[in-house]
Amino acid sequence: MAKKIILSLVLFIVIYGICTAQTAEKVEEIINSEFLSKGQACYLIGTATGKVNDNESYDEAFKSYSDLKMFKNASANEPIKLAEFSNLVLQNAGSRGGLWYRVTKTPHYALRYFKLKGIVRQNAVGSEPITIAQAFDILAKIEIADNFEGEIRNEKK
Repeated sequence: MAKKIILSLVLFIVIYGICTAQTAEKVEEIINSEFLSKGQACYLIGTATGKVNDNESYDEAFKSYSDLKMFKNASANEPIKLAEFSNLVLQNAGSRGGLWYRVTKTPHYALRYFKLKGIVRQNAVGSEPITIAQAFDILAKIEIADNFEGEIRNEKK
């Protein structure tokens, strides 16, 4: 019981930390969506990493990431797939990913890496649109994993 309370508290703090970089109106709009669009995903990741300003639109945020191969013929309003979101997160996180991901930088291997790390379910399908809850769950887990790995690296020095 205590473990669940602590985990819930940690997840709340991480999600709050991620959301403080974005304006309240945009975050509320994102939360009220059924699925996360590519523009919204780019906005969330971009503002969290400092690549995108808070006052930019989803289209402008999407244009900041338009150099990614997976967004070549896409629009900002399309729902982002789980594999694409995994790739977007991994390219902007402190984690390097697995060997094949480092070689190819493709959504398939980003999702595969997240499955191996337990960040997404083993039976998750990469071609499905991602829900808002799934997106925040991934962001929270990757933040916790990166902080934990960083602490381990610092202890070894």
